[in-house]
Formats: sequence, C-alpha cells, structure tokens
Amino acid sequence: MTGFLVRRLLITAVLIWLVTTVVFMFVRLLPGDPASAILGASESFQPTEAALVTVRQRLGLDRPVPEQYLTYIGGLLRGDLGESLTSGRPVTLDLRLRLGRTLQLMVPALLLSSFLGIAIGVLAARARGRILDPILSVIGLVGFSVPVFVIGNVMVLILAIQLEWLPSSGYIDFTQDPVRSLRYMVMPTIALALAPLAVTMRMTRTTVVEELGLDYVRTARAKGLGERILIYRHVLKNAMLRSSRSSGCRWALPSRGRSSSSTCSTGPASDGCFCRLSTRATIRSSRGRCCCSRRSSFSSTSPRISPTPT
Repeated sequence: MTGFLVRRLLITAVLIWLVTTVVFMFVRLLPGDPASAILGASESFQPTEAALVTVRQRLGLDRPVPEQYLTYIGGLLRGDLGESLTSGRPVTLDLRLRLGRTLQLMVPALLLSSFLGIAIGVLAARARGRILDPILSVIGLVGFSVPVFVIGNVMVLILAIQLEWLPSSGYIDFTQDPVRSLRYMVMPTIALALAPLAVTMRMTRTTVVEELGLDYVRTARAKGLGERILIYRHVLKNAMLRSSRSSGCRWALPSRGRSSSSTCSTGPASDGCFCRLSTRATIRSSRGRCCCSRRSSFSSTSPRISPTPT
C-alpha cells in the first residue's frame, strides 16, 4: 500500500510539472505583446516605448525564456503566485478571499449529490424492469445533459421571479445571518449538484444491478436474508467501491481551468441570480506566470433573463 501511494504521488508530481510547463510555453507562444495589452494599446492610442520597457521589466518579460521559466517554477514551489494586474493584490490573497465562498457552495452540493444520487440509484436498481426505472433514468439523463446555466435560469425564473420564494441576488456571510445566508445558497447549490447527482445515480444503479447478479447475492437470498439487509449491508458496500473512484474526478471539474467547468457563486459584486461561467487567462505576476481565474454569478435584475457578456 505504501509503495502504491508513493508511485501515485510521484506520478501526480510529474503531471503537475508537465501541466505547468505546457501552460508556461503556450502563454509564451500566444500572439501579441502583454505589455501593450496592459497599457491599453489600440488604434487611437499607442504607448511609448519607455512605458513598454518599464512594464516588460516589471513583469520580467525582458529576461530570457529559460530564466523566466526557472523563476516561474521557483515561485510556484514557494507558493508565490505574484500580484494580480486587475486588483493589485497578491494572487494568493485573491484566492483565499474566494475560497470560502466556493467551499460554501461545493460542500453542500457534494453532500446533496452524493447521498441523494446513491439513494435514487439504489431505488432505480431495485425497480429494474418496472415503470419507475425508465422514469428515473430519463430524469438522470436530463439532469446530466442540461447545462448548469440553463438550470440556473429556469430556477431563477420560477423560484425567484414568479413564485418569489427565494432571493434573486446578494450574498450574506453565514456568520452574520445563517438563515438568510442559506436562502441565498439554495439555488446555486441545487444547480451545482444536479449534474453530479445524475452521474452518481446512474453509476450507482449500474453497479448495484451488476452486484445483484453475482453468486453471493443468490446464495444470501437462498439462505433467507432480507432484501433490505442484503442491499444496504452487502451489495451497496461492494458497489460503492467501484462507483466512488470517479467521484473525485467529477468534483475536480469546478476547480480546473477549463471553460466547460461551471461554478456558481454569489458575492459582493453579484448583481443577482443568473448562473454564468467565464474563464479568463491573464498574466498575473511579475514573473510572467499565467493564472486562470473563473468568475461565475447568479444575476437577474428583471423578468427577462439574458446572459451578460464577460
């Protein structure tokens, strides 16, 4: 077991090194001059060469690429991500400020999708061959196929605008007012949980159905073991060993730098309850490293809901 963990850790370290190296090289291959973009160069305005040189020196872009790469890796190893060009604060500080709100959404959504997905999956497996099984399968397929921003729009339109059950905008810290904070978190949490819930339900159903066809299940039934005890004490335990392998991969999506991932958060800058996702890549530090940041919010200021361009 120790050897397996050591090998996995080594593989993880190599993968992280490869990803950071590829990102560093791709950023260097992008067309355009970061210094000109930072200074707001356009057809009507061209920064002076002295200003461009100053910005390149501040970002470290005037140094050789190998030196920039070593500085980049050294900063990552020390946990120094540089300073954000948009806020002027250290990138690590910006991440810490947003991490708490991310966890406030991710943890409840993870628990909701895991427990409810397992329960519905077991129910679908036990109802195999009956009308309930295809109904639950269709519901799971819809939950997995519909994008999270569509689900967010529908929930805002129904729950916030028409029924007025939940607030459509704002954020309140949990320590200030727990009840109101939970009301603001209901819609984004459900929107985040639906797709993983559908996947968990489908995988649980598949693994439970496979387990029910094995010899030990037939033997237990022949000995008179109750169906409920058989499923929840024996079958489900073995089925979860296989279906739980992909749970970490499913919940790594919101934290990865890919445009198809989706995270829903509310904060001081949120205008309301429309769920959108955007991915922006900017040069974040004086060492020329790239930091991908995602910002998503629920916003709705009128009954007509439309995406706000990033």
